[in-house]
Amino acid sequence: LAQILYSFDGKSWQEYTAPFTLTGPDGPYKVFYYGVDHLGNTEAVTTLSFLLDNQPPQTAISFGDPNYLNEVGQWITSKTSITLDLLASSTYGETKTYYTIDGGRWRRYNGPFTLAGAEGPHVIAYYSQNASGNAEDVKAITVFKDDVPPTTRGAQPLPGGTGSVTPDSVVEVTEETPVQTTSQDNAS
Repeated sequence: LAQILYSFDGKSWQEYTAPFTLTGPDGPYKVFYYGVDHLGNTEAVTTLSFLLDNQPPQTAISFGDPNYLNEVGQWITSKTSITLDLLASSTYGETKTYYTIDGGRWRRYNGPFTLAGAEGPHVIAYYSQNASGNAEDVKAITVFKDDVPPTTRGAQPLPGGTGSVTPDSVVEVTEETPVQTTSQDNAS
């Protein structure tokens, strides 16, 4: 073999001397090539087709109801639907999304999921990868799972100043008697 010639348009040929990369906007490309021996014998032109895809996908996470966001973070329950949305995907081929919960095994995302397990903080990490292998950086969010309802108790002192109203007690009051309650929620 004396040389290999290649072209991107089938007209302008150059000698192949080292590996090259495709550059330009995303989309389909063709590389034409053929070999020539020392006697000038030429093989037929061969064509390779490529899809150039330089941009990684972009994924966002969203939460269905019930959910609550405050200064501590994102609060959800075991019934909250968690969705991973592709904001930008591959121009060609299939883009796949993966997620993990609390550092467990990576799972392929196939639709909304819920969070099982213990109360408290959980880390959901996720990313998407396009057909050419371009992957976005892994993103992670800590969510706080809270399935425990608050407890509310009557706290109005009984006539005479002793004891408290209980859920099953009946206390006679006047329009001037203040009624108050206390509530406790150890999470959200």
